[in-house]
Amino acid sequence: MGSRSKLREVTWDALFSGALDATPLAMELFPERVVRKCATDRALAKIHGLRDQLWMRRADGRWQARLTPMETLIRAKSSPHLALVPPTAADAPEPPPPRSRRKRGAATR
Repeated sequence: MGSRSKLREVTWDALFSGALDATPLAMELFPERVVRKCATDRALAKIHGLRDQLWMRRADGRWQARLTPMETLIRAKSSPHLALVPPTAADAPEPPPPRSRRKRGAATR
């Protein structure tokens, strides 16, 4: 297995397992899981722009989770392309080969 394939597999497995839920790609691919995590993790909610919808500051200055309907936020963050996401890295298609980096106008041999 090439280094690109291994990197892709490791990255996909980390995304799939939830280890990279702070990334925008995780929200794009797994909005249901990430939004639910944001409801219990204020820092993660801030990263994904959900702090104001999911958290409020109490009069004593401490943060408290809001009672927010999750389904509305999940639908708002969901992509219509989610049906195309393969369940594992092994099911993902191979990327196209890299393009040649020949300079424009360079003579060919």
